[in-house]
Amino acid sequence: MNENLSVGETSSAPRKRRGKYCAAFDCNNSAYNVNGTRTSYHFFEFPKDAQRRNRWCSLIKRRHGQDGFVVSTATVLCHEHFRAEDISKKLSGRWNLKTVMYVCMYVCIFSWTKQSNQRKAPKERKMDESTVGVAASALQFGSCSLFPSIDASTDAAHSFSECDENAAEVECESPQTEPDCVLELQRRIELLETQLADCQEKLSEAEKENAVLLECQFSIDKIKDDNAAVLFYTGFPSYEALISFYKYIEPKPSKMQYWKGENLVKESQPYQLDDNKGKPGPSRKLTFLDEFLLVLMRLKAGLFVQDLADRFGISASLVSRICITWINLLYHELKDLFPFPTQELVRKNMPKEFAQYATTRIILDCTELFIQRPSAMLAQSETWSDYKHHNTWKLLVRVTPNRQVTFLSDLWGGRVSDKQITRESGVLDLLQVGDNVMVDHGFDISAIVPAGVTVNMPPFLAGRDQMTAAETEETMSIASVRIHVERAIGRIKTYHILDGTLPNTLSPYTTQISTVCGLLTNFLPPLLPPANL
Repeated sequence: MNENLSVGETSSAPRKRRGKYCAAFDCNNSAYNVNGTRTSYHFFEFPKDAQRRNRWCSLIKRRHGQDGFVVSTATVLCHEHFRAEDISKKLSGRWNLKTVMYVCMYVCIFSWTKQSNQRKAPKERKMDESTVGVAASALQFGSCSLFPSIDASTDAAHSFSECDENAAEVECESPQTEPDCVLELQRRIELLETQLADCQEKLSEAEKENAVLLECQFSIDKIKDDNAAVLFYTGFPSYEALISFYKYIEPKPSKMQYWKGENLVKESQPYQLDDNKGKPGPSRKLTFLDEFLLVLMRLKAGLFVQDLADRFGISASLVSRICITWINLLYHELKDLFPFPTQELVRKNMPKEFAQYATTRIILDCTELFIQRPSAMLAQSETWSDYKHHNTWKLLVRVTPNRQVTFLSDLWGGRVSDKQITRESGVLDLLQVGDNVMVDHGFDISAIVPAGVTVNMPPFLAGRDQMTAAETEETMSIASVRIHVERAIGRIKTYHILDGTLPNTLSPYTTQISTVCGLLTNFLPPLLPPANL
C-alpha cells in the first residue's frame, strides 16, 4: 500500500506553467510548453507611449480596451513577429528591440501576412560533353572577350541571396499591413488639418483684435500731421521740431537705467559704461519714441498715469517708471543743451526793446507751484507761502533778454525769500564785470551781486505816499520789458503738470520736472526777435 502510494506520489503529473503568452492574433507561443519546460521564445512588452502602443495593437488585429483586450505590463509579443535585424542580443542572453521610434518597421510577421517561399538554389547539372564543343565555338565566334568568365554557382548563390533579402523587405511592408499605416496617417493628417484650420482662424481673429488695439493705442502717427495737436500733447511747435530733438537724444535711452526705486538704482551700471552691453531685464513694451511721447504728454497735457496706461496699453506702474527714468535723462541732457550764454552772445541777440538796457545779461524772477499739504507739521511750516496763502514750492528762473530760459533752481519751501534762493542757488556766479541784472521790485539783491555787476530794479515807495514822475517813468519802462519775462515764465506754466496742485508723491522729482518743463519751452518760437532781424 505504501509502495503504491509512493509510486503514486512520484508519478503525479508536474504542474503546468505557461508564463507569458504572445498577444498576437492566431499565435500560441508562450514562455513554457505544455510540459512546463522553458521554451526558446523571447517576448517584448508593448510600448508605453499611447501612439506607438495603438500602432502595435493595430498590427496584431486588436484594439486596446475592446473585446476584453487591455494592454498591461503582462501583454507581450514573441520575437517571431519581429525581424532579426531589429533585435539586439545581449551577452547576458537578454533580447531587446534596437529602437522604438519607427514602429512601422516592427511587428511585421504574422500568420495573415504573406510569407514568400524561399526559392531553392538550382541543382548543378552536368553538361553534355557532346555539346561543349558547339557551345564553345559559338561563344568564341568573332571575339573571345564578349563575355567574361564567371563562376556560375557563386553568381547564382549571390543573386538568390539578394532576392531573399528583397523578399524579406517586401514581407515587412506587405500590402496587407500597409493599409493600416495609411489609414492611421490619413487620420493624423485630417486631425492636423483640422487643428491647422482652427489655429488659422484663431490667428486671424487675433490679428483683427491686434489691429483694433493698435488703432486704439496712442502713437506719434496719430498727431504728426497736426501741428496744433503736437503742440498740445508735447509742447513742441511741430512734428519736425519734436523729431529733431528726439534724434539728438536717441542714442541715450538704449543705455539708461530704468527707475526701480531709490534704493534699487545705482549710480552706474556695466551696460551704461560699456557700449557693447545692452540693457538687461525684460524687453521694452514701447519704442523709445513712444516712451518719449508718453513722457511729454504727462508733462505738457498733465494726463494722469492711468490715462496714459490705457492709451498706450501698458500698466500704470510701467508708466511711472518710464516717466521718472526719462525725466531724469532729460534733466541732465537739457541742462547741457542750454548752457549759460556768453556776454557777447547775449548782446549780439539783444532785442530792440532792450535798447535802453543794453547791458542786461539776465532777468531773474521767482514763481511758486502749489503743492499738496504735507503731513508733517515742520514741512507744512516750511512750505507755507503768505503771498499765495497755500503750501508751495518756490522756483527761481533765469531768463536772457531774448527770453531764453537758461536756469531753473532747485525747489525751495514757499517761506524762503527770493534773496536767499538767489544767493544759495549760485545763479550769480557766472556774471562778469559790466553785466546788469534785471529784477522785480522787492527783489533787492544789490548787496549779493559780484563786484562790477549792477542791478535794475523798479523803484518802490519805501514809506512815501507816491513816487516821483521820474520813478514812475522808470517803473513803466522796466515793466514794459519785464512783461516778456513774465510771458516766458507763463510758458512754463502751460505744462499742465505744474499748473495744478502737485501731489506729495511727486515731491522727490519735482525739481527735475520743473527744470525739464522750463527748458523745453526754449523749443518754442522766440517771444521777441533779435534786433538785427
